[in-house]
Amino acid sequence: MKIVAISDLHLDASFDGCGFDAQVGRKLRYSLQKTLLNVVELVKTSGADALLCGGDLYEHDRFSPETASLLRYAFADLAPVPVYISPGNQDHIGLFHGSEMSWLKAQGENKQPHGPFETADVENAGLHHLFLGHYHEPREAQLYTYPGNPHPLSFGENGNGHRGAVVATISEHGTVHRMWRPVANFPFHDLNLDIDANGCLTREHIRERITQTVANLQGVARVTLSGEVPAELDFNPRDFSDVEHSMEGLLLRFGKLHPRFDFEVIAKEPTVRGQFVRDVLAAADIDSDKRNRILVTGLKALEGRRNLEVN
Repeated sequence: MKIVAISDLHLDASFDGCGFDAQVGRKLRYSLQKTLLNVVELVKTSGADALLCGGDLYEHDRFSPETASLLRYAFADLAPVPVYISPGNQDHIGLFHGSEMSWLKAQGENKQPHGPFETADVENAGLHHLFLGHYHEPREAQLYTYPGNPHPLSFGENGNGHRGAVVATISEHGTVHRMWRPVANFPFHDLNLDIDANGCLTREHIRERITQTVANLQGVARVTLSGEVPAELDFNPRDFSDVEHSMEGLLLRFGKLHPRFDFEVIAKEPTVRGQFVRDVLAAADIDSDKRNRILVTGLKALEGRRNLEVN
C-alpha cells in the first residue's frame, strides 16, 4: 500500500506574525492553496492508494467560503482515491493529531501539547505505524511520522531539506518506507549579513551587500544585520526599504550590532568624552562585557543619538 501524508497546512493563515503587509499575506495564502493542489497532483502521479491529512488543514477562525470550495474540488478530483482527515485509520495505520511527548520540548516553549501520547502507546494500540499532525517540524521514527507543514508558515521553517508531503510505501509486514516530496513553491529565506566581515563602512556599502545577498531569490526573505560598524555610522533598517529585489517581500532587522569605537584613542582626547572613557577604563569593579556596554552607551549619548540600545 502506498499513501501520501500531509499535516498542518493551515489554509487561510494570516501570516501577520511574519511582518509583511496585507498584499504579501494574500500571495502567501494563495501559495498555500497551490500547495494543496500540488499535493493532489502528487497523489495522482505517485499512484497512492490514499491521502492522509493529519490535522490543522485550515485555520478554524479564518475559514473562508473560497477555501471550502477549494477543498471540495481538490478532494473530489482524487476520487475514487480516499481522503482521510484526522482522526481516522487505515488498516493498522493510525492517523492522529497529537503530541509525542518525548519530542515536545524540541518544538519550542510556545508549543502546547495536544492529544499527548508516548511512543509505547502506538504498539499498545495494535498499530504498525502512526501518521501525525501538530508538530510543524518533520520527523520520521520507527513507529510514527510527522510530515510537518508542507508550506513554510514562518521564518526558520525552510532549511532542513525535509519539508513537503510524505510518500509512504507500507509493506504487508507493516514496515514503512518514507520519502518527502516538495509541494510548495514559496520559500522563506532567513539570512544573516555580517556587516563587519563584509567591510561595510558606509550606508551605500550596506545597501550593496543587501542587494547582493538577496539577488535572484524568490519568495520572501528576512535579512538580519549584525557585526561591528563604524561608530560614526548611524542608520536603521528603514534606510534600505527601497533595496531592489525580485521577491514578494523583504524584511530587514538588526541583530547584534556593535559600534566600533577605539577606546584607547578616545581616552587620550582632552574632551568630556575622553574623560568619560578614562573614568570607565579605570574602574576596577566592572567586568569587561559591562564595561564595554557602558562605554558604548555613554559615547552614543554624548553624540546625541536617540537609540542607546547596545545589542
